[in-house]
Amino acid sequence: MSGAALWRALPPVGDSIRLRQSRGAPVTSALRQGVYLQSGTAALALLLAAVARRARASKSGATDVLLPAYGCPDIVSAIAHAGLRAKLVDLAPDSPFPSAGGWRAAIDSNSIALLSVGFHGIRDPFTPSVAYSAGLPPGTFIEDGCQVHPMAAFDGSGHSLALSFGRGKPVSLMHGGAAFASTDLVEWLPAVAPATRQWTGFARLALTTRLYNVLRSPFAYGWVTRLPGLGVGETHYAALDTIESMNARVLACLDTSAGWGDAHRRELQVRLRDRLAGISSSVLLDDPWRTHGTEHDWLLRYPLLMASRELRDAACMRLNAAGLGASPMYGRALDAFEGVGPVLSSRGASTHAGAFADRLLTVPLHADMRPEDVDAVLAILRGLESP
Repeated sequence: MSGAALWRALPPVGDSIRLRQSRGAPVTSALRQGVYLQSGTAALALLLAAVARRARASKSGATDVLLPAYGCPDIVSAIAHAGLRAKLVDLAPDSPFPSAGGWRAAIDSNSIALLSVGFHGIRDPFTPSVAYSAGLPPGTFIEDGCQVHPMAAFDGSGHSLALSFGRGKPVSLMHGGAAFASTDLVEWLPAVAPATRQWTGFARLALTTRLYNVLRSPFAYGWVTRLPGLGVGETHYAALDTIESMNARVLACLDTSAGWGDAHRRELQVRLRDRLAGISSSVLLDDPWRTHGTEHDWLLRYPLLMASRELRDAACMRLNAAGLGASPMYGRALDAFEGVGPVLSSRGASTHAGAFADRLLTVPLHADMRPEDVDAVLAILRGLESP
């Protein structure tokens, strides 16, 4: 790590968190209809539990939940908690999402639900109507919107949706998630246990949040990443033990519009997108936002698909040596995580997912990222071009 990163190093994601009473959230009637739980994983598990209950009532033996072969292993934890099996659908080449044809081909008589997963604020274009026309049971299209800003997640389509308010999410309180069930699933939602330790839980979270704000500061983060044994940025599969309600005192602090319309973030997104067009394709294979997103997306991080794993690793090393908060994200396809295998219904191909994971690089878009940091990112990428 260079001298620059010793005094200023950007975390890959997340803004400072303030736990204070919200004046107007949830901000829409749709958001008021959610079931608020301890995490986004729990929210997803609750929706899948409703799917499983409905299937049992209809005497269906289907157990497969379709999901992309690249993503957070917490999604598999939610599937396992609901007593279901995960069926991985490979990504389209050089894409964060399966193709529409790949989704359709994966739907069969054993499909009980389909999870559409947002990618850093970019939403999978595959639609519920196409899924249902391909044979997916009605009402079982679920969107994992944990990386999507809540203000962008409601499009009137009526499908089920899970949100997260955990660390590093678009709206973050270090705790909580929300499940929004479609009309087909509402009556099948199981009862949720009340939150434990309301007062002590909030006090502990308040202290944790203050510590988080200190440690994520660019003037402390570089030192944090150098401490052995912390595993900063690592992702592991962990079982979901229980589902309970979101701490009421934390819920009172929720403002689902936080960060929405932030001019600084928008400036960073557009600055990166416009200048990335000048990077050689021998270094940068694709800009996923330009290729798969829309003009109005609120990006959690800016994703870059490098031409090779070697270039991705070289870029990540140089960017972090300059304190610029680069991250390869999960670094592998879902079936490569320890603990995921027993939950899989079958070992399908994840060739494109593995190749995507090998080449993905992300850079920050939070409030501490400056326009000059964007220019430094671009200069480092240009420095990887062959002479």
